[in-house]
Amino acid sequence: MIHFTRTLRVSAAAFLTSAILMSCSKDKTEKDPIKEIEGTWMESSIHASLINYLEFHSDGTFSSTYKNSTESATIISGTYSVKGDSLKVHVAKQTTKVNGQSDALALDDNDVYDKCTFKIKDNVLSLNYISYPADAPVKTNAVFIRVTNTH
Repeated sequence: MIHFTRTLRVSAAAFLTSAILMSCSKDKTEKDPIKEIEGTWMESSIHASLINYLEFHSDGTFSSTYKNSTESATIISGTYSVKGDSLKVHVAKQTTKVNGQSDALALDDNDVYDKCTFKIKDNVLSLNYISYPADAPVKTNAVFIRVTNTH
């Protein structure tokens, strides 16, 4: 009888320990950062007469379209890569459209969003990067709202 009681206590202790450990484990499903960033985003903190759409495609290409109130637009396009929360965006071409006419310009070695990290929460994309408005680098934040989702 003593042996049975001791076995029952050890079994109960093992069961409780397992239950506690299992309840503490988190069910974290890792999100694929590339899949998360794919889609069309609209910049939220830009001047009212200027709209910026940023598009990340599943094939690693991107485009950014700046439109103003006069229906002219500047489109930059190229490639992007994601590693963890780091985003690298390389521009290969700039196209300017004015009154239905397009003028394309190929660009070499032109990266945007220098030293960029990103975070997505509740369909809001925050980019933190270094910009160079004058002589000195400036920490910059741009906020985009998801317009469409490709996954």
